[in-house]
Amino acid sequence: MDYIQGFEAHLRSKDRSKNTVSCYIRDVLQFITWYQRKTEYGLDKWIELDGVEYKKYLQSTNQAI
Repeated sequence: MDYIQGFEAHLRSKDRSKNTVSCYIRDVLQFITWYQRKTEYGLDKWIELDGVEYKKYLQSTNQAI
């Protein structure tokens, strides 16, 4: 998951707090887990509709902000 490490490095380069970086990484990993359960495709096949579906999933489980 080089892209996760790259995202983390990007956040750190923006001087984000350790807590913020940790929360962002946790949220991304939760999305990836959900997406992998939903489809056999890789993240390179992700489309905007997947983001909409994930938001609905979060709302239905009271996890959305």
